[in-house]
Amino acid sequence: MKTAAVIAEYNPFHNGHSRHLKEARALTGADFVMAVMSGDFVQRGAPAVFHKYMRTRMALLSGADLVLEMPVFGSVASAEDFASCGVSMAARTGAADFLSFGSESGDLKLLERQAALYEAETPEVSARIREGLKRGLSWPKAREEAFLHTNAPVPVSPTIYWPANTCGPSKAMAPPCSRSRWNGMTGLSQQREKRKLCLCHCHPEGSGRK
Repeated sequence: MKTAAVIAEYNPFHNGHSRHLKEARALTGADFVMAVMSGDFVQRGAPAVFHKYMRTRMALLSGADLVLEMPVFGSVASAEDFASCGVSMAARTGAADFLSFGSESGDLKLLERQAALYEAETPEVSARIREGLKRGLSWPKAREEAFLHTNAPVPVSPTIYWPANTCGPSKAMAPPCSRSRWNGMTGLSQQREKRKLCLCHCHPEGSGRK
């Protein structure tokens, strides 16, 4: 039996989330779908629109078989830490074979380059980000400018700064793009507008998964 995992806030749960759960199951052939979901507080520390029990019920009635609550230190953190916490929880269940997340592009190679770029942030980039924030730019825009105006260690495409590709805090699913955190799960990225899912197989050495 196979299980697909998703990481979400469901704040609130809507038809796009329902479609994501159904298509993740259909594409992977998974027998079960588990959701790692924020509790009563979501990113930026705001209270959820509906309480966690109602959102859990919505998810279960729309295709999820199990909903796990993300600890508050993960649910209110930055998009990257939110994603990292969710991926870690899914992986440590030992039951997840697939990891499904939404993105604007559906291009896993592009998202992997983005993740590598963020992980290789230099002091120069950090300084430029701080300068951008002081000028009143949003965090994603300040980071975009910082990387586009420095010698980035990997190719930069403007499309990586589309909202869902930048793990925007307002999005229900922050894409966990770093393969090193996937712990043998097979990743799939759902392209939001064209309704396209793409798969990549990421089985790190020693993961033991086939």
